[in-house]
Amino acid sequence: GYSLCVGMYRMYGHPGQRYIRRLLTESNAGEAAVVADLHIGTYRHTHMLADVLPNATIHSVDCWGVEGDPHEIAIRDVRDLECPPTHNPRIHTHRTLDYTIPLPDASCDAVVLGFGTHEIPADSIGKLFAEARRVLKPGGKAMMFEHGNDFHNVIIFGPVIGHVTTREVWME
Repeated sequence: GYSLCVGMYRMYGHPGQRYIRRLLTESNAGEAAVVADLHIGTYRHTHMLADVLPNATIHSVDCWGVEGDPHEIAIRDVRDLECPPTHNPRIHTHRTLDYTIPLPDASCDAVVLGFGTHEIPADSIGKLFAEARRVLKPGGKAMMFEHGNDFHNVIIFGPVIGHVTTREVWME
């Protein structure tokens, strides 16, 4: 119950939206007009970005670029439950093919990589980062956020939180 109620609210409710606002403010991307939200089939941050940036075009890019479903049951469940957004004309959905982002070079003011990017296979994450760099305009901002491996997230996710990529590894 804690995981579904408190945990989900913390990440995707009003506290999560405050976090997205802070992320955009601290990175000086609060005026971004075109944003690529890179994820693995979880569209929650796409909706948050559209709410926080009411004049921006949001490219919601599903980066699950391998054949078949994720091995992690929780990710499969989320992908089965969340449908690509179709009701907001400012949100455009895309899907990578072999981790190639289907957007033109230098077309985005900001790229956001959130939570599930630790599910991208290690041998493909470099390509996805290179693609993010390719679609950024000169001076564009890349922002990344990930679950922490702390007490709160252990309660929410249980032992699966142990496979989340640490900040130190992302910094490398």
